[in-house]
Amino acid sequence: MKRTLFILCILSLLLAACRNKDEETETSSISVVENETETETETEEITETQTESQTETEIASSDMARGTVDKNVYKNTFFDIEFSIPEGWMTASQEELTYLEKESDIETGSSDDPNADGKMTFYDFMASDPGSGDNVIMGFDDLYVGGFDASALEYINQVKEKAPDAYKSMGNVDVSVTEPEIKKLGDKDYQFIKVSVKVDDQELLQHEYCRKEENMMLFIIFTGTDEERISGIEALIR
Repeated sequence: MKRTLFILCILSLLLAACRNKDEETETSSISVVENETETETETEEITETQTESQTETEIASSDMARGTVDKNVYKNTFFDIEFSIPEGWMTASQEELTYLEKESDIETGSSDDPNADGKMTFYDFMASDPGSGDNVIMGFDDLYVGGFDASALEYINQVKEKAPDAYKSMGNVDVSVTEPEIKKLGDKDYQFIKVSVKVDDQELLQHEYCRKEENMMLFIIFTGTDEERISGIEALIR
């Protein structure tokens, strides 16, 4: 169990790091110009009304992007994926997923309240093998809220760039990250990188995939210590 929690902490750091952006790249969804004329004031009011409507749409689309678990199968119709949960694996509770969401939003400054407006990161599914510590996490970022309307390639490059720094708190570690490439999961193409983290005599492997649907960036992360086992888990995606 400690090993599984250790892996999950690493994942949280990696995801949070890739979502941190320099202040100069952040943009606002509303540009208010102060003028004294009645016409310009009316324009401001219209702009604010439109923005409120957009926020409502974003919240609704985040709900739509959620998946469900039924009879050991995770299914997400928005992203059109399914994952058959291996026998003996444990799935995370909604409370555990909400905790990860809260930690990610605090790290990125999105929100200190996971139920507040402006929430960016959503962890939708997590399952792990109690024996080996192998695990998979699926979630998505609302790019409208994050102000980072990136392509899948731009997103995965952010992960690649920030990955080494995300592990500094672990002390003396050797981190390597592959160049992004297109790789299939099921019948769909994803941007993919592999992260290798060597700690003492142990190597931790992470396969991270991302794919964009509308304003949502789906991320799927497989973590383990054996390439063959990870490949077998990836094959359970449909």
